[in-house]
Amino acid sequence: YEIVKTYQAILHQPFHKEYIATFKRWIEVEGHLVKSDVKIIADCVVEVSLHVGIHKVVKRLFKETDYYVKKLTRIKIGKLKLDLSVGDYREMTEKDKDLIFAR
Repeated sequence: YEIVKTYQAILHQPFHKEYIATFKRWIEVEGHLVKSDVKIIADCVVEVSLHVGIHKVVKRLFKETDYYVKKLTRIKIGKLKLDLSVGDYREMTEKDKDLIFAR
């Protein structure tokens, strides 16, 4: 479905803004071409949005540019914000589904 997934990554060192252009272009990760959008939130904190679901793709993307991801949290799927605490859950509503699959 190519649903955009957005993650917050805490890196081992400050992210340099010149790498944003690198992430917007296609980067090859283990034989797959991956394109992403990166937004700097703080020195070592970035938001990454991508359309692919390759196992550990965010960590692999940063590894390609010599960054280590210390902590990774998925914060959005499509337009649905994931704001539950770790371990909490709730039933998915029709509105949630609409937000996930909205184009």
